[in-house]
Amino acid sequence: MIVTNEKEDDSIHLGFDIHATAKATGTDSQMSNSKFPATATLKPYISYKGFSLGFRLQVSYDDLGNPTAAFNVQPDTLSTVSDYVAYTTSLVDHLTYQTRGDIFDVDISRGHYAPAIDSSIFYDQQGNDDTMLHAIARYSTPTISLVAMADDLSLAGYRSATSKSQVGGIYGSYRYSGLDLLRLDFGTSVRVTGPEATTKTELYPMVGLDMTFIDNRALKIALEGDATGYLPVYPEVVYSDFFDAEENNPFRNYVVGGRLSMTFYENTQLSLGASYDVYDVQNAIYTNMFHKEVDASDMFTAPDSGTLIPEVKFSSDTRNVIFKTCYYVPLTTDSWSVSNKADLLSVDLGFKYKDIVFGGSFVQEGVVDKIAGFTPSYDGIKDYFINTETETSLYIKGTVGNLGLEGKAEAYKDSSSENYKFSLIGNYRFDFSI
Repeated sequence: MIVTNEKEDDSIHLGFDIHATAKATGTDSQMSNSKFPATATLKPYISYKGFSLGFRLQVSYDDLGNPTAAFNVQPDTLSTVSDYVAYTTSLVDHLTYQTRGDIFDVDISRGHYAPAIDSSIFYDQQGNDDTMLHAIARYSTPTISLVAMADDLSLAGYRSATSKSQVGGIYGSYRYSGLDLLRLDFGTSVRVTGPEATTKTELYPMVGLDMTFIDNRALKIALEGDATGYLPVYPEVVYSDFFDAEENNPFRNYVVGGRLSMTFYENTQLSLGASYDVYDVQNAIYTNMFHKEVDASDMFTAPDSGTLIPEVKFSSDTRNVIFKTCYYVPLTTDSWSVSNKADLLSVDLGFKYKDIVFGGSFVQEGVVDKIAGFTPSYDGIKDYFINTETETSLYIKGTVGNLGLEGKAEAYKDSSSENYKFSLIGNYRFDFSI
């Protein structure tokens, strides 16, 4: 995505990025069954004031050892409307527009995108997938904000041959003009599940309240809460799944939650969340505060159950060191145990030297369970860091003028084998103005 300069000028900027990625993947430490996928992408762009439009022309190889090139300008098939949408969006790298004063902006781009609404506990949608074309549109005034978002305009989930989901939503917030620290949020998330021939669409209407009691650099104390329901709308609208007046409990599917958080010096946050849910529909999708899409059974052990959610976050970005960590642990109120091994630990540690950063990251689900089963041996250490619930990686990246380079090594395990991946990514930018 192209980021325009804060100081607006009348120049038209033209340029292009050259982006290349080479990978080596294999199973076990001897790299058995190895493959060497690679892609090369040319990204021409034009920008003027708050507007920027970029395209992507990409050639990819599934395996350089047995190369068969695939070009995104050559569609596989164009027989349905969704085929044409997927082909057109595959040529788009980004489209952004921002008005002066940030009242209205549109961000259609690949890579990371920010949450649609920051106080929604279960629907903080985020992503970091370069294959998806994310879209967010915002309109903001001092009192009212409106947001519309979609996780992938290429409709990959909708067109999938297997049952996959795509997520979008429309959200709004109202901030009382006489009290800046009180905000009301409302809206609905939308989940569309494929494949195309058997599509179904479900809404998750929500309402939330965000109150900030203290807000300064040394300390911020905030209380937030929201309630989310469930309403299937296609191929049939089932109002009784959202509200059924004939039942003793008319709301058959809902989650209510709250969170009290304290932030110290803008880099350390302690929070305690609580939730209570009732649902008849299985496989309802919730998104936890790690922005990881999980099945409802990972968050809640059973219907009519409560969960406490302690969380600790810390981040520091100094001249020489970058350190970020977060630990999140849902506790069921019936047994005060970790809910279905769903606790999550994330650690990212990097060291900076001039324009170079090197470090590693570690993300693990089921931390308490794995520590309890840890054995102090070579195999025990290996199994702790390389398993189906853990992602471990090392990286180095840096810039030299307009050239950016990044190397990354990853280790993980699927249901059948260990997997290793080595990546080398290069990016060069050429830009001029007229």
